[in-house]
Order: sequence, then structure tokens, then C-alpha cells
Amino acid sequence: MVNAIGSVIGAASPERLSAGSPGASRAAAETLLQTMPADSVSLSKAAWELRLIGALTRVKGRPVVDLQAVNNVLTITGEAFYRTKLAGKLNHLWRSGPMPYEEIREELGLGSLEPETLAAYEKADRFLIALTKGRGQTLIAQFTAEERLEYFGKLGIKADAWVTIDNASGKSGRFFLAKDGTPWSEDQIESARNAWNNIDNRQWHGLTEDSVLIVNGKEYKMDENGRFNIPKGEPVIYSAGYVVFPEEMGGYASDGVLPGSRDR
Repeated sequence: MVNAIGSVIGAASPERLSAGSPGASRAAAETLLQTMPADSVSLSKAAWELRLIGALTRVKGRPVVDLQAVNNVLTITGEAFYRTKLAGKLNHLWRSGPMPYEEIREELGLGSLEPETLAAYEKADRFLIALTKGRGQTLIAQFTAEERLEYFGKLGIKADAWVTIDNASGKSGRFFLAKDGTPWSEDQIESARNAWNNIDNRQWHGLTEDSVLIVNGKEYKMDENGRFNIPKGEPVIYSAGYVVFPEEMGGYASDGVLPGSRDR
């Protein structure tokens, strides 16, 4: 690839403008940002000033685009590099698919960054990998609720709603992001919904025709067979108050144990 940065700065050596060198002044960075070509930049030579990632439009012949969800749908292809703000104020570059994130870090020379900056990049990488591979438990185990809500928000993903990951090179899927930042898979929600819909709750839980189950603020009563007909898509999840048990069962939101499991 043509060294676009080298062609712009002319007599100035790219090596002298490498990460941490005396020539890498803020003034030089500003000049380069104003004069660099808009279509292509040599990624390895841009590593000396991470702010340049914000100006990249192509890397290795592939487009650089901002990773943002549209209507809570996050689309990822194997054809693009993605720019995010997950690493605080830094621009963060990430790619899913054939070129793994370790190679991106190597291309960017991230090993030369300050420990705090490198840690922020690696944390952003871990979040995106878990998200795009459908590893909800990893998101829960490795990130606090506040961190999850912050990262999802920076990706344009709203909580208290369904989220779709359309991933051409990983795992596509759908989950509900609770308002407390917990991702609940569609399978988990369907299992919980079926637990109320497919049993006679009069026999299992001693409920009556007057019993009320609250799901996402909506009240449900049993039919003549003792079943709650909760429609598909309702977030039957046991956190953040989405489900409130009938009074006969305590009238509280579940601690994560599926209804009936204690009785078996």
C-alpha cells in the first residue's frame, strides 16, 4: 500500500513521527490531520497518533465506518473496519472476522501505548467479541451493569428493548437488554414464558382464577386450563422488576429461579 502519510509530509520522516518520538508534536498532528488524503491512510504509520483513527476512511482497501446500531439492530460484516468510542475519549478500531483483533492491535502498535490506554482498548475488544459471539454470560461476568449500559449506549443500543445482532462473520442473534443492563437471550425468555404458559398453574402454584401475574407492567390472568397466555416477545425475565409473581406466590420479582423449579 502507498504510504499516504509519507506522501503528505514530504521531507518529514514517518519514523520521526512514530509513537513517542520527539517529532510527534501536537502541531504536527494537527497539520497532518488537515492535509492527509481522505480516502486511504497507512494504518501502521498512523499508529503514532491514535486521534488519526477518527480521520480514517479506508484501511487495507476496506472501509472504516462507525459502529452504530440502527433501531437497536447492530450490523457487522466481514468487509469493514469499525470505529467506536468504547475506549473512553480515544477512537477505537475493531474488526470482526478474517482479521482478528490481535492483528489490528499489532498493526496499530498498541503495545507501545500507556498501560491505561492499552487496557481500555483490550476491554473494548473483549466487550465486542462477547457481544458479537453471543456470549451473554461473559458480558455479565466481566462487565458491571454500569459498564454494560455505557458500552451499549455508545453503540447506539437502547436498554429496555430487544436487540438484534446481524453478524456476517460471527453469531447473529436476538436478545432483550433489560433496563439494569442484563442481556437475556431469546431462548432464556422463551423458556420462562413457556413455564407459565404450558402448565396448570392452579396445581403447580395453588393459583386461582383471580390470580394476577405481571409481566413488563401488563397484567395476565389464567385461562380455564390454568395457563397464562403470555404472547411471544414479552420480556419474561427475572430481573429489574419485569416479572411480579401473583400474591399467592409472594407478590415479588423472582430471584432468577424458574417458576415451579422449587416444587420439583
